[in-house]
Amino acid sequence: MLFNINILTIISFPLFNSVISGPTNCIPAGTYNIENNTVTEYLGIPYAKPPIKELRFMPPQEIGEFKTNETFEAKYPAATCPQIIPPYNFSGFSIWYPPKNISEDCLQLNIWQPNKTTGGVLVMIHGGAYYSLSASLDLFNGSVLAAVAHAVVVTINYRIGALGFARWKDGKNITGNMGLLDQQMALKWINKNIHLFGGNNKSI
Repeated sequence: MLFNINILTIISFPLFNSVISGPTNCIPAGTYNIENNTVTEYLGIPYAKPPIKELRFMPPQEIGEFKTNETFEAKYPAATCPQIIPPYNFSGFSIWYPPKNISEDCLQLNIWQPNKTTGGVLVMIHGGAYYSLSASLDLFNGSVLAAVAHAVVVTINYRIGALGFARWKDGKNITGNMGLLDQQMALKWINKNIHLFGGNNKSI
């Protein structure tokens, strides 16, 4: 895959913080060496309780701060939220096919942490018209952006389709827009925890 980074050359002579490492109890998926910067990849970190069983169709439930007394293997991409995979069969569209690790337990995010960072945080909320795509598409891999922007990059999943935006009345407490509430919850988690990954929550 080719990357054009010319548009980012305006970020000149950044004031780096000291070299940062992630939480010692969080096992990363791996590292990239890009533009003289080492980027550590953390995948599939939950930011809310799994929206399953009695929590299906409900607003997201807070999971709290990242637990520093428990080991978490951040090795697997954030699960793709349930959706219909288009039956197209041509290479020009294949870059938009979401990963096949589909699960209702999908309120998770991916983080790319550069070794040299200014503390800035870039959060990417994927599109898809509220019924498709995933934070874990190869197209949304944040390693290069993290390296050249010297910023922590985060991609988030949120519920889409009926699970994220259905609304019922007639006595059912399903008010709709759960997917937008998921986005808010992800941003709250990032605000609370991004310092553990070298980010500044005042520069999101």
